[in-house]
Amino acid sequence: MKNAKKKHIIVYKKAKTSIQEPWKLEWDNLPESYACRYRSTFKSIPNQPWFQCLNISRAVIIKYTRLCNSYNLLPQHSFKLNLKNCTYYPILNCGGDYCDFQHLLLNCPYMSLQRAKLRSLFSTIGINFS
Repeated sequence: MKNAKKKHIIVYKKAKTSIQEPWKLEWDNLPESYACRYRSTFKSIPNQPWFQCLNISRAVIIKYTRLCNSYNLLPQHSFKLNLKNCTYYPILNCGGDYCDFQHLLLNCPYMSLQRAKLRSLFSTIGINFS
């Protein structure tokens, strides 16, 4: 039984390496304009996903990742997709030029209570949120 498990681990590691190495090489050889938003955040493909050591649900991971990459239905992205005719929330209209994740997270006066809760949550896990 132990030999079978060892063989499985060896095969898994070899398969992982044989997939990752060509993929990273191809990633490094892509034009700078390809995935520029991701490249500006991560200079290379990380070995482990950002959420590896966090105890959070898949739904939260998906929502957060979509917000960070601007794949959402906030007005700025909806405007890019021609789903809305403006880049801000007309009802809230807090004075911002457009409503994107950064505006909601850092600047929107309507989100100050939620921002305080988020800062508190991040500080409990040792993340400085300024």
